[in-house]
Amino acid sequence: MPELPEIETVRRDLEKSVLGARIVRVKADDPLIMPPSEARRMKRALKGQTIDDLDRCGKVLVISVSGGWSVLQRFGMTGQMYPQPGDEPLPPCTRLVWELEDGRRIVYRDARRFGETRLVKTAELQRALGEDCRLGHDALLSDLSAEEFAALLADHAVPIKNFLLDQTHLAGIGNIYASEILHRCRIHPETPANALLPRQAREVLRVTRTVLAEAVAAQGTTISDYRTGENLSGGYQKFLRVYGREGGKCQRRGCGGEVVRIVQAGRSTFFCAKCQK
Repeated sequence: MPELPEIETVRRDLEKSVLGARIVRVKADDPLIMPPSEARRMKRALKGQTIDDLDRCGKVLVISVSGGWSVLQRFGMTGQMYPQPGDEPLPPCTRLVWELEDGRRIVYRDARRFGETRLVKTAELQRALGEDCRLGHDALLSDLSAEEFAALLADHAVPIKNFLLDQTHLAGIGNIYASEILHRCRIHPETPANALLPRQAREVLRVTRTVLAEAVAAQGTTISDYRTGENLSGGYQKFLRVYGREGGKCQRRGCGGEVVRIVQAGRSTFFCAKCQK
C-alpha cells in the first residue's frame, strides 16, 4: 500500500495541479529515501527545470522534467505526495520537498520510510523500469493477452495470491486488491498458479483490470495512511468485499459464507471459506 489505483490517482491529481510548473530547488536529506550522493545529483539536475510529464508503471510514479531527467518515486507502505502552499508548515514525516516557482511545493511524506526516490536519464527510463526495477506488465494498462497470462502462470507453482503480488509478473497489484480479485473469481488464494484452468486464467486477468479500474474511479483505498494527490482520502474502502472483513459474511449474493484470514508470505489474505474452496 499504496497500490496501482492509489499511485494512478496521485499521478492524475499531480498532472492537473503541477504539470508545467518550474522547479526552484529540491530538498532531499533522508538517506533511507535517497542516498546522499544521489540526492546531490538530483538537486543539481532538477534545479530550474519544468515538470513535463507524469506517468506510472505499476506502483511507481514517474515524474519527467525538462533537461532529460526523470524521477522514479516508490511509495513503500506509507508514502504520500501532494502539493501545498509554500507558507504552510511542512507536515510531519516529510522526506522530500520540491519547491516551485509559483510559491507552492510538492511534499513527499513517508512515516515508515520504506519508499525510494531514484533519478534516471529519461532516455534510459524504460531500461530502468524493466531491468533495474524489474517490473512486469502493468496490471491495468498492458495489452497482455489471456494466452500470454496463462503461459506466465504455467511456469509457477507458487500460490496464486503470491503470484499476483510478484511485481515481475503483473506490476501494480498489492495485498488489498489481490484478495479482492481472487474473491470475485471464486479462487482459493493458496491454489498453485500453474493449477488454474485456462478459463480461470482468463477470468483472473479480466477481473484484475475490472477491480483496478473501479478502484481508480473511486480514487483508491484509504485504510490507514494513503492520501490522494490532493491530500484527501480515497473512497474504494467502502466497496471492499473481503479485505479487512474477517469474521463477517461474504457479500456475494446467496453465499452467506464467513470471511477468514490467513497469512501468506508474511501478509494477511482474506477470502470466503465457502465460495473460494
